[in-house]
Amino acid sequence: SLYVLEAVFAGSNVYGYYVAKTSNIALDSNKINRIQKHLNIAFKSIIGYYQQRMQMIGLRNAAFIDHTTGLANLEGTTKWFQEYAADPEHHQKPLTVSVYGLPTYKYIYENFGIEEIEKSVCVVAEALKHTNTENCFIGRVSQDEFLVINYYDSDEQISPVINEATSRFFGIMGDHNTRNSKEYYLEVNAGCTEAMPGWEGTLSAFSKLAGNEMYLNRDRKSVV
Repeated sequence: SLYVLEAVFAGSNVYGYYVAKTSNIALDSNKINRIQKHLNIAFKSIIGYYQQRMQMIGLRNAAFIDHTTGLANLEGTTKWFQEYAADPEHHQKPLTVSVYGLPTYKYIYENFGIEEIEKSVCVVAEALKHTNTENCFIGRVSQDEFLVINYYDSDEQISPVINEATSRFFGIMGDHNTRNSKEYYLEVNAGCTEAMPGWEGTLSAFSKLAGNEMYLNRDRKSVV
């Protein structure tokens, strides 16, 4: 028999190890790789969940929380960003601000009621939490918009993180709409802006830039 030692990690951090026993490494290598992949995804989600919980505990005051989703509201998101930006070291590393908007919010609310739109909002919130699990902050900043703030150690991390998060997010939303038996389509549009090392600016300014990109993406989609 052969024993294969594998690390369990989330991002660049190792959280433990496990051993896989096999009598035929050539036959079982794909299975071992799948197990490793699923374990690492699970740990990444767990670590991200507790990171977000600790961030929310730091806000404490109920006035900073959106009670439908459990995320920070606009005031809570602004408070977190101001505290983050108060540290000069954070300005030496890049960040991104992404806006996720629900263009069908008003239609769902007016035609299907408050309970249905709250369910839809929670679907989007859970998808964002599931796909943004490390080095980020998520807030519901208005009835129909969410913000995701990602912070990085280097510029090279931006594209892989954003591409993976958006791909997984829209995959989840596509699956939801496919399974959903409702008479409406839960549409979400997204836009993102980057702030390179040495950045200055307010959350409001970054949000407007990301919002403009979101509307451009929405227009491009409608043309197609």
